[in-house]
Amino acid sequence: MFAKIIAKLSGLPRITVHPLFLGYLTVLFFCGAEREAFLSVGVVLLHEVGHIVVAKKVGIRLSDVVLYPYGAVMDTDYDTSESGSWKVAIAGPIVNAILALVGVLLLFAGGGQMAVDFVNANLTVCIFNLLPVYPLDGGRAILSLSKKPLKTIKWLRLAGVVVASILFAVFCLSVAFGLNLTFGVMSVFLFVGAVTGVEKEMGGRVAKLLLAREKNYRDGVPVVKIAVSDATPVHKVLQKLSPHRLTEIEIQGDRGEKRVISEDEFLEFAKNSQSLTTLKEMEK
Repeated sequence: MFAKIIAKLSGLPRITVHPLFLGYLTVLFFCGAEREAFLSVGVVLLHEVGHIVVAKKVGIRLSDVVLYPYGAVMDTDYDTSESGSWKVAIAGPIVNAILALVGVLLLFAGGGQMAVDFVNANLTVCIFNLLPVYPLDGGRAILSLSKKPLKTIKWLRLAGVVVASILFAVFCLSVAFGLNLTFGVMSVFLFVGAVTGVEKEMGGRVAKLLLAREKNYRDGVPVVKIAVSDATPVHKVLQKLSPHRLTEIEIQGDRGEKRVISEDEFLEFAKNSQSLTTLKEMEK
């Protein structure tokens, strides 16, 4: 029995707490809001349980889950365009919606203020995470259904920065009418996730293409050739690659010089590069 439990736990992702979450909880305790602190931890953990359970069901392995005040950032062994990943994205908010409904039933049964706080906490996490911005679950669901994920994430990231700025402005205004810490924490969480989003998604796509190196040559694999400037960033070239074809890349220099590299050569370079790194860096 114990061996079976260990075997199941070994397949679970590593869960860590971001310093922002620890800071948020510290402020709540300092302000005497211990109940809100415990509710925040419980609601976010239950939210992530939804992600983890559905990910396991559809066969997507979550390697790391970092808890934030109103959600988490998940790292997977696949990119977010993997089949079924949209189900993983919306699972967390669905859990919170169900819990909010349970809280309403408890409220009618005489649950009191605790039930009210429970409903509010779950609705806040649910609605916030369904916003169509990166790295929230709504943005991840859109990204998983996109045919051009790296292009889509640029817009979702921009949306994340814009929404984070709006929330921060609301937080600053709230100082004059009674400080609302929620908007400030949400804005920081969104901004941090948005500015680092492209790199994580690019890394996932590189990993997927590297895993697809062993193509089905027995049935024949289409070979395509693309020509790009050496000033082209890595993420734009990645958009042209596919697990279902072999791509040769012709790099054109400033003075008309050309050289052709294989898909494998490019992926090895991309694996250790940032999204905005240009192909010119390959020569260094």
